Amino acid sequence: MRAAAPMHPVLRAVVNALITLAVVLAVWQIVVLLASPYVAKGPVQVWNHLFVDEDAAAFGDIQAGRARQCIVGREADGDDDLVRF
Repeated sequence: MRAAAPMHPVLRAVVNALITLAVVLAVWQIVVLLASPYVAKGPVQVWNHLFVDEDAAAFGDIQAGRARQCIVGREADGDDDLVRF
């Protein structure tokens, strides 16, 4: 009997990545089910907040500005004043 041919390295990496993603999302969902809905948000709720909701683009702009300030150390307009969140 012949041994099974080994998987192509790229295919193997993709399969491992998908398995890892599935496990992480499953564990996340289990934690959400055990925690209060006011504290923990599930993967679908986070996805909707970041990409689907009407104000998702505005939220992304706010987060990009905050990230820029953390990295560069100043506001986008060049002021070195503190940004009030």
